[in-house]
This record gives sequence, structure tokens and C-alpha cells, in this order.
Amino acid sequence: IVEQAGLAPEGTRLGGQMTARTRVQGATGQPDSTRLSGTVTLSEGSYQTAEMPVALTGLFGKAELAGSEVRIQDVKALLGQSRFTGSGKVTQALTDPFVTFEGHSPRLDLTEWMPDPAVVASARAAVKAGQAAPPPVRPLIPLIPPIRAELKLGVDSLLTVDGALYQVELVTRLADSKARIDATAARGTFGPGVVMNKLVAGVDVEGQTMRGNFRSVEVNSHKVPLTNVTGNLQLTEERVLSFRDVKAAVWTGALEGSANVDLTIPGEPAFEITTKGRGLQANDFVSTLTPAKNFLFGTLDIESSFSGRGATPEEITKTLLGNGTVNAREGRVNRGPQVDAIWNALNLSGKESIPFQDLVTAFSIREGRLVTDDLALAGKEAVWKANGYVGFDGLMDYKMQVELGDELSAQFRQRVGTDLAALLAGTQGRIVLDLAVDGPVAKPRVSLDRTQLALRAKENAANALQKEIERGKEKIGDKLKGLLGGR
Repeated sequence: IVEQAGLAPEGTRLGGQMTARTRVQGATGQPDSTRLSGTVTLSEGSYQTAEMPVALTGLFGKAELAGSEVRIQDVKALLGQSRFTGSGKVTQALTDPFVTFEGHSPRLDLTEWMPDPAVVASARAAVKAGQAAPPPVRPLIPLIPPIRAELKLGVDSLLTVDGALYQVELVTRLADSKARIDATAARGTFGPGVVMNKLVAGVDVEGQTMRGNFRSVEVNSHKVPLTNVTGNLQLTEERVLSFRDVKAAVWTGALEGSANVDLTIPGEPAFEITTKGRGLQANDFVSTLTPAKNFLFGTLDIESSFSGRGATPEEITKTLLGNGTVNAREGRVNRGPQVDAIWNALNLSGKESIPFQDLVTAFSIREGRLVTDDLALAGKEAVWKANGYVGFDGLMDYKMQVELGDELSAQFRQRVGTDLAALLAGTQGRIVLDLAVDGPVAKPRVSLDRTQLALRAKENAANALQKEIERGKEKIGDKLKGLLGGR
């Protein structure tokens, strides 16, 4: 009866005890003129369709029939372990039913709709075994019933696989097997480090696809404070969730980016993320994301892209790949273990910081390391170049070259002597030193790269000898010219 009335999809399983005292008046075959009256009570009811992983149970409700309308009151039910209550009505019940319902749930757990661990394990095993496709898994979006409806649900705590939303208001409109969902939440948490405040989202759903937009007044993402966050989202039939045109204000600058999350393998999402940051304060950025407080100052621009797979930080770390560029302007690198170790190695321990006009580098993430390629830091006091890596295990290994400016080169000559300094000079006459920086990030070792220094000293000595030979040739030539009368 429920299926024939169009109130549920084919294959619906409805059970329970129903008490009905009803009356139907009207002409046969003329539903427009039919009038209903009476009451219907359902207790210990259950409701489930083929697409529902868990059933509605403990269903209780009263219906009052009046004309072409059915008023539904005192509805109570359990969806798995989630409880809700509500009331509503059905207008034009026998011709073109339109359902309105308003309810409340203190706790709605969506993880009960997610694949169970056995399904996840089976899917992973299938992929590793080289099968063409993983075993079938439940749809990400439940089948939309072919009814017209407007459903309002308030949820105190809405739980997801890796997060939760609080003080949620959901408004769902159903028509033609499509849905429009508008949602607000006072607060949300996602994963181990993302908190959103005042979240608003609207999506359109058709089949297994979804598209819409979202905004949040304030987001704290892994300690990075974002404000006025906006973006678009889309879920495809191929189970790829995309975020596009994401924009936000961060500190004194702006951030934009996009992301794709492939949900083909349950419990093991694969992601790709691209970001651009402009006008950021380097100290805010570094102090927030690393233990190095008040270490790097300047205006920072950054572009990056990352990819990986996994649902936990440990899984992601093992698969994380990335690359990007960093450009900082008008700043300084303050004193710290790394800077002190470098200045001490150069016998310039009195220096407080490393000032610069520009800092440019490309970077990549691979094999558990943040690799810096061709870092160049240019300032009046010195020009620095570096290549190397910092590992996720806290170890670093860098090869560094520093060309001291005129003032520091003069100081260095006074300390080591002009003869030795001459062997270490570059093409511009400034002192050029090669360093190796390795060991723990908190207490690095800095040593002179003797191989590079020996090559430079050898080259400088050879150049000096060649110059002496050329000068000797000139003197001999001058004497010969004198003896030959200037010819």
C-alpha cells in the first residue's frame, strides 16, 4: 500500500502494529473528490529500503485523516542508535502527495551509514590483488524517494567518520527524485586539526552526484586561522569529492586553492590539493606550523601542490608527495640553533640575525622529507645558497654556500689573514665559504665543506700563479722592447 501510494521506493520493508479507525467517502475512480477521516496509530514500527544500511526501528506515530490531508503527530523512531522525534503532514494524500515534516535529534550518527570494517578490508584486498575494480560498496548518497517533500531536522550533534557538527539545522526539499539540502551549523570539527565556526552550505543532489557551495565565518585549520572562507563543492558518480574556488583571508594576506578527494576505496581516501598564498607574514606562518617561534620574518608568497592517501596522519605521512615555491621579501632570519651554529662556524658569532631583501626557493616532499632545491637568500651582508632536506624524523642535511658582503669579507680577512682569505675569495673578491649543515634540527652540526673549499683554493691559487706568470711575461717584454729600441 505504501509503495502504491508513492510514499516509498519499491522494495520497502514496513513492519509494526497499526491501529486504524478510518472512513473514506467519494466516488470510485475520482480521487480528487475523495474525503478521508479517522485516525491511524503505528507502534513498534520499522522502515527500511534496499539502499538503507540501517533500518528505522521503534517507530511510533499518530496520524489524523481530515479531507485530503493527513496530519502526523508524536513521531518517535531510532535510526540505528540515533533517536529523533517530530511531526508533519501530507497534503493531497490521494492525488499528488506533498510531505512536510519537522523533527529533532539530539545525536545523529552518520557513521552507521558508512561501510563496515569487513567491507573496507575486502575492498583494499581487491585493489592490492590487482582486480579490475574493488568490490561493490554502499552508495555515498542514499536513494532519494520519488516523493515531493520538505523536511526540517534540527540536530544537536551530527557525527561523521572523522568529525562532528554541532547545533545543525537541515532543510531538505525533495521533488522528481532530486533533493536540495540547505544546512547551517554553529560549529564543526574535522579530522585531528580543523575547527569551523558558523558554517553554511547548500547542495543539489541527483542520483549519486552532488554540487553546491559553502562558507564559514572562521576556520582554524591545523592552527592556521582562516576567516571568510568560501568555496564550491561537487561529488561525482565516480566517488570523487571536489572543492573548487576556495578562498579565505589568513593573517594579513589571502589564500586560495582547490582539492580533489577520491573516495573509491572505503576508508582510504586519496587526495590532491593545490594552494596559493599571497601577502602572508612569514613569522605568523612559521611560528604556527613549526616549533621555530620568531625565527623568520618578512612578507611571504607561497604556491604548493600535495597528494597522498590515507585516513590517519601516519598513513598520509607515508604517501605524501608535494612541490611548490616560496618567495619572501624584506625580512630576516633571527637567531636560533641553526643561525648560531652557522655564525660560529664562520667565526662571526657576534651577529644577531641574517637580514635579506629576497628569499626564493623551490621545494618538494618525497620519501618522508621536505627537500629544498636551489634556495637563494640575498641581502647586503651576504648571499646564501642551499640545497638539502629536513626529514619528518627531525634530521636535516644541507649543503650551503655563503658569499660574504664587503663588510663581512673585510672582518673575515682580519680574523684569518689576507693570504688565507685570498684563497677563499670569489670572482668579485668577496669571501665565499662552503658549509655542511646536518644532524638534528634542534641542534645541528655545521662544518666547512673541505672538498669544495680545497677546489676553490686550488683554483684561486692557480689563477694567482697564472697572473704572476702573465705579469712576468709583460716585464720581460718591456725589457726586450727597451733593448731593441722600442720595436
